[in-house]
Amino acid sequence: MSDRITNLCPRCGIPLTADAPEGNCPNCLLELGLDLVEEMEDPILLPRVFGDYELLQEIARGGMGVVYRARHVPLNRIVAVKMILHGPFADPSYVKRFRAEAEAVARLQHPNIVAIHEVGERDGCHFFSMDYVEGRNLSALIREQPLTAAAAAQQLKLIAEAIEFAHQRGILHRDLKPSNILVDAQAQPRVTDFGLAKQMNLVGEMTLTGQMLGSPNYIPPEQADSSLGQVTFASDVYALGAILYHLLSGRPPFVGETIPQVIDQVVNAVPVSPRLLNPAVPRDLETICLKCLAKEPSRRYASAAELAQDLGRFLTGEPIRARPVSPVEKSFLWCKRHPALAALLVAIVLGTAGVLWEWRRAEKLARAEATEQRLADAISKEARLKLYAADMSAAALALDRGDFGLARRLLEEHRPKPGEDDLREFGWRYLWARTKGDQIATLTGHSWIVTCVAYSPDGSVLASGSQDGTVKVWDPIRHKLLATLPHDGAVWSLGFTHGGERLMTADAGDKVQFWDLVSNRVSESFPGRIAALSPTEPLVATDGSSSMWWENATRVTVWNWQTGEKIAELPAVGRALAFSPDGQCLAIGGAADDVGLWDVHNARLIRSLKTEKTPHCLAFSPDGSTLVELGWTRDILVWNLQHDEPPQLLTNHLLGPWSARFSPDGKVLATCGSDQTIRLWDAKTLRQTAVLQGHGNEVWCVAFSPDGRTLASGSKDASVMLWNPAPPARAESFRCDDGVRPLYSRDGRWLATAGLLDQVWGTSLVDLKTKTQSGLITNTVPASFSEDGKNLFCVPVHDPVLETWSVPDQELKASVPLANAIPNAEFQFPSLVAGGRLCFGIQSNGLACLWRSDDGSLKTSFKGPAAPIRTSRASADGRWIAVTVERENVVHLFDTTSNTQKLLQGHRDFISDVAFSPDDAMMATASMDGTVKLWDPVSGAELATLAGHMQEAEDVSFSPDGRTLASVEQGQAVKLWHVPTFREILTLKVLRAGWHIRFSPDGEALAYTTLDDTVQLLHAPPLDACVDSN
Repeated sequence: MSDRITNLCPRCGIPLTADAPEGNCPNCLLELGLDLVEEMEDPILLPRVFGDYELLQEIARGGMGVVYRARHVPLNRIVAVKMILHGPFADPSYVKRFRAEAEAVARLQHPNIVAIHEVGERDGCHFFSMDYVEGRNLSALIREQPLTAAAAAQQLKLIAEAIEFAHQRGILHRDLKPSNILVDAQAQPRVTDFGLAKQMNLVGEMTLTGQMLGSPNYIPPEQADSSLGQVTFASDVYALGAILYHLLSGRPPFVGETIPQVIDQVVNAVPVSPRLLNPAVPRDLETICLKCLAKEPSRRYASAAELAQDLGRFLTGEPIRARPVSPVEKSFLWCKRHPALAALLVAIVLGTAGVLWEWRRAEKLARAEATEQRLADAISKEARLKLYAADMSAAALALDRGDFGLARRLLEEHRPKPGEDDLREFGWRYLWARTKGDQIATLTGHSWIVTCVAYSPDGSVLASGSQDGTVKVWDPIRHKLLATLPHDGAVWSLGFTHGGERLMTADAGDKVQFWDLVSNRVSESFPGRIAALSPTEPLVATDGSSSMWWENATRVTVWNWQTGEKIAELPAVGRALAFSPDGQCLAIGGAADDVGLWDVHNARLIRSLKTEKTPHCLAFSPDGSTLVELGWTRDILVWNLQHDEPPQLLTNHLLGPWSARFSPDGKVLATCGSDQTIRLWDAKTLRQTAVLQGHGNEVWCVAFSPDGRTLASGSKDASVMLWNPAPPARAESFRCDDGVRPLYSRDGRWLATAGLLDQVWGTSLVDLKTKTQSGLITNTVPASFSEDGKNLFCVPVHDPVLETWSVPDQELKASVPLANAIPNAEFQFPSLVAGGRLCFGIQSNGLACLWRSDDGSLKTSFKGPAAPIRTSRASADGRWIAVTVERENVVHLFDTTSNTQKLLQGHRDFISDVAFSPDDAMMATASMDGTVKLWDPVSGAELATLAGHMQEAEDVSFSPDGRTLASVEQGQAVKLWHVPTFREILTLKVLRAGWHIRFSPDGEALAYTTLDDTVQLLHAPPLDACVDSN
């Protein structure tokens, strides 16, 4: 079948090719052409009286006749009247046969056949009248809403019974198709259009040279090619099967681009199985359909009645009589239809004996290729995993040195493409969160470096200039773009006049312009590439030089921008300009490696400050006592203008600084530079107080809002960012004894910790939603949360009892004594396993026990090693119990299902702690030898050694997805490892890191204890929150 078929013919419903003319199939176009000719020859104006009938509306027109909706005047009822068209069908012999057959059909009084009432002739026009059926034909019905298998079977059963009724009276339809089946208002099918009907006792055919009898898509082979046999009642059975096929699959059995193609398929091809086109088709109904469509009439149902009976059996759930055609039968039938091809096939089959060995060899090669492909896929996957781990490590290093752009690019490389596995785990999400930086908003719209930013005096407007030749005006509160002002080149300076009535801009096109932001039009213009505004008067200082190019202008000009009057010309080269806060002094950084302080009104040089490099940025403190100078070095020079002293140097930027600004209150100095950072300084002590990171490239400019609460910056990454100059601390911290592992509730809402409060030991709850910590459940150690998080199970320090406390009100709900436990003795490492059904713990005599948590009865116990126990953990399913002892470098692993024990050896120093993976298929150990090892608990085999800690590794924890392993090194660091590749992803320097570490059950947080007896949390957002890289 052609793959160009795209829709259905609106007349007959068969699929059409994309180039079908006028949206109709070729057969219907032929009928339409004939109709058009007849319509031109026989125009009728409606309504019109025709004998006893009033013709109301033409409702159909075919090759032989036209059908009208009419009113039978004597009986005052609506009927359908069909007339023979003038032309070849008006031949007397044809008329005689037409009347005979019409009279025969008129005798067919059946509820599912459109009845014929009268056959006659009026004014030389032969006609008959029949029932008028309100509704649609079956073709239109299935185009609007496909039928279910049961509905299709029910409809065809009724149609088949109607056709059998006609057959019993010697009438053969010969043109059955969906468009000739009307469906009335009660959803009952009515067979119509017996235009090609034939009385089997009449001799001869109704034929017309060049016209096909019937619709090609639904006729049987013997009707398509008369050489194949006579048209019989079996021909109508075939057409019924073709209609059922269309109802089930949505298309006729055979489709083609031309009528000859369809006829060729009808005669020679086997229809596609309906189940291939619609898998919902029941197999029995497919068998019934294909039996009707057999090429040989003898293989079809013997009658329409047999077809209806088998459909009835299908509808009532009884076994059908038809049987699917076996492969052998299919082959035999194909050979009968294609004897020449069959002979050729036999020759081919006989010839294949000589090449059978080669085929087997090819098959073996194919299997080898498949094996090689699987190996290549495995190698590719391993390489991708290793690249992922390497890129995560590189991204972490990039973040450590402030290269957010590189970190983002590395992370974005591992967003999965369609069809790829998603490798991202906690490490990726944590690093992604860090690349979000400290900014509170990002404004995008520029296409190149943002060179300057400035706030309006009231803080309601923020302006940014760029090397893309535009100035953008923003609402900094709603973070919306208000206007874009085009310029002739890169914009190097901008600022608001002291009254806020104008925005001044200076660009590389040698224009200093003043903009009215109401009309966004230029009101005043002066020559110059850089400029500075007086904070007290309507004065602007301009210079033709640019801090980015090496052309020199020999004068700095001061203008009254309101009147256009030239106030002064200062003989200096100005690469950087800044007015003092009182407006009396203009600082000019020139090409002679100096900064000149000029009296603006008297055009007099007051003081010259010698520098090492050409200045490109100057900034006065709000009180005018300090001048900050930035040149082409890493150093920032801070001059105390009240004293004749050398400047102080700020050297923290790793690469050259670009801009500096003081906060309005003068307490904070903000600088930015090529190291992609913004650094905040105490303006009095010149001590660095904060580093803001978030830009993905060099930061070129900064500006404080008038209230000092927001800092704006522009970058080489083409973005403008807004910052809180006093960002909150990242880490969350709560009380927790360093010797106790913190416990999460399953929903991640609660964290249970233990420790001293006012010299009293106990368990406390942290509400991670409200960031609050409750009081103590005294003298207890937390064991586990219930599955729903509404209860906390605790064990008293010196009492072998499992207590249930409500969350969050901390009321004791139950207390279950643990059988065979040593009274008044310490109970270590309590936890609930096996979905909370079992309680695990180590008694003071070293006995490892599993109790049933509901009644406290002892399930099993193991005698551990005699030495003091260092740690003990149970797997989540309760099968494995791992025990380590002080000063011993082995793990005692107990299997509770087989009551056996194995020793895991490999560490060079004693083992600090143990953790099982979420699926219990892997166990991790942390050792004082500075390594973490991974084990297979079933075989006891060592899987990998993770080396990288400088000193001892204290604890380990698997993420909930099992792909990340966290380890902690006391007083040094927290490390994240990629489990699939056994590689380190990142190291977090934590100088007060403690003994324990734990992932939250949702994988979005990592808790670690500190030597300060606190627990701190690191957060990684879920993947659906990691939607972009900005």
